[in-house]
Amino acid sequence: MPNFVAALTNVSDCVVGDYCDVSVITSEVVGYREDSEGNEIPEYGMTGDVAMEAIETNVRTDGDIGDALTEADAILRNAGWDRVGEWEPSQNAYYADVRRS
Repeated sequence: MPNFVAALTNVSDCVVGDYCDVSVITSEVVGYREDSEGNEIPEYGMTGDVAMEAIETNVRTDGDIGDALTEADAILRNAGWDRVGEWEPSQNAYYADVRRS
């Protein structure tokens, strides 16, 4: 069963227009690490296979990130996805694990 990651892109150099967008990409196990108790934890990497094409939000890339994240959740729900992880910031996007509804 594939894993999926939602990406909320919020940097103007990385989107087509001036607004944040959200997409879903497949991910796969690329390695493992040990947690503090010695348990093996999978590490995931995005494959580049797009499961949901980017959908533009109504929030500008220089707008409030809280508003963008809230709208991204609504877009995902309307497109048949459930967020199952917290949004994690990176240099040009926020990422969260998702699954099909």
